[in-house]
Amino acid sequence: MSLRIKLASLFIFVALSILVIGLVNIQLMRGTTQEYTKLTDQNVPVFEALGHIHSSVTKIREETLTVLLLISEAQQSQTTPHQLDQEILEEYEEVEEAYQDFTLWLDHYSALVTDPRRQALVQEIAQVGRDGFEASQMIITLKEQEGSGDTIFGHRDNLEQAEKDIDALLNTAIDLERAAFNANRSQANSNANLTYAINTISILASLGLAIFTGWIISRTVADPITKLK
Repeated sequence: MSLRIKLASLFIFVALSILVIGLVNIQLMRGTTQEYTKLTDQNVPVFEALGHIHSSVTKIREETLTVLLLISEAQQSQTTPHQLDQEILEEYEEVEEAYQDFTLWLDHYSALVTDPRRQALVQEIAQVGRDGFEASQMIITLKEQEGSGDTIFGHRDNLEQAEKDIDALLNTAIDLERAAFNANRSQANSNANLTYAINTISILASLGLAIFTGWIISRTVADPITKLK
């Protein structure tokens, strides 16, 4: 085999080796990036949806209690019936808006989760949220109609219980998402460590290949020239 063929073969071998090492590293880095991207693209939106759901339920209760406060204060102030009705209407619209936000973010959360356990949790949250909204409506209606205080307090208890139930369900959902987040993060960290180890080995392999190439060239080119001298 001539020297030219030997050097050409060596060049092709080195080029292919570097190409393979580069492709492997690129694929590993891409996989690691995808794992970390998954943390932001999947887990973070779920936590955001749960936070908005909780805020909506809290707002329903707060606006309902505001209506009760307005009616109670109106009896001791100079607020006209028209002004009171207008203020109650504004607060009631806030309650309806909060419930719309609740259903919107619950639908968003439902679209992000697919496993049966979480979907069952979605149904429970939807039912409790609906119960709380209906209790809020009854409280406002009864108070406007000067309904029985005992009945109003009963619905207020239902509203507060609905908020507590929502909190418990959301805590369960958060625990599930935290477990999923930690699992995804552990997987991403494992892939990152694997990529780092393989990259280190690749660098050492490339260094060894360079040394081996230099040795081959020395044997095939430098030694014959030395002998000729």
